[in-house]
Amino acid sequence: MKEDNNKIQDAGKKMDVAEKILDIAAEKSGNAAKKIASGAIEGVASGAKKAIMPIILKILLGTVGLSALGIAAKIIFAPKPFTIDNTANVIEEIKKIGQFTSVCFYEEMVLSDNYLDTTKNLFGREQVNTNEIILIGKGRVRAGFDLAKVAEEDIIVQGDTIMMTLPQTEIFDIITNPSDYEVEYEQGTWNNENLKPVKARGKAELEQDAMNSNILEKAEENGLKRLEALFKTFGFNTVILTVVQQEAAETPEAVEADGTPEAVDTVETPEAPAAE
Repeated sequence: MKEDNNKIQDAGKKMDVAEKILDIAAEKSGNAAKKIASGAIEGVASGAKKAIMPIILKILLGTVGLSALGIAAKIIFAPKPFTIDNTANVIEEIKKIGQFTSVCFYEEMVLSDNYLDTTKNLFGREQVNTNEIILIGKGRVRAGFDLAKVAEEDIIVQGDTIMMTLPQTEIFDIITNPSDYEVEYEQGTWNNENLKPVKARGKAELEQDAMNSNILEKAEENGLKRLEALFKTFGFNTVILTVVQQEAAETPEAVEADGTPEAVDTVETPEAPAAE
């Protein structure tokens, strides 16, 4: 019986070592480390259970005491304690996410342009030509939180609670690929060079339409919900997120039409008459 108890205690020590390996893997926050730890734990757990199973059979046969049964059950069925990485590792992993896209704005645009040029006809006379084009373009705008801008002082981790101050949402990019344009109508001479201003104007219109649709406000609303859900999958039960508020613009100094500062009227207090 003493020998069996020693085997159980030895198996318990192996499981403790396995748990420490998992903790080290979590601190490293690397997939390779986690895989190594998981493999080690499976191996140790398998060895521990193999050592315990013959003892359980002895228990069933009545050759080992009930105290040994309690130890064996604790090793096999004890849940793994809840642990979360320290704040430094949490910050590092959050910054690695980088641009957290929470909204995409899609739009189809109709762009047109025209210009005049002159050429000589077969008789050598100059003639004026009208060049026109109509394009159908498609584009999208991405917006969200740039988590790479989160600083260490912006994150507080206390047990299973995380509190984080986020930067303001921003537009990450305005995407219009060459394949996103189709020529609806074309007359005259057009090439990539004289189409550049047309496409640039379309890109600017796309961004303005996205702003008019409140893309930044929607990105903040959706982003907060998605980040809260993400952090809860990391093991946090309480997630408190706030966004840096935009500073109020300073009131500009009053100016006159010519751009010079407007004079401010002052009222002078009249001097008291001298006593006669």
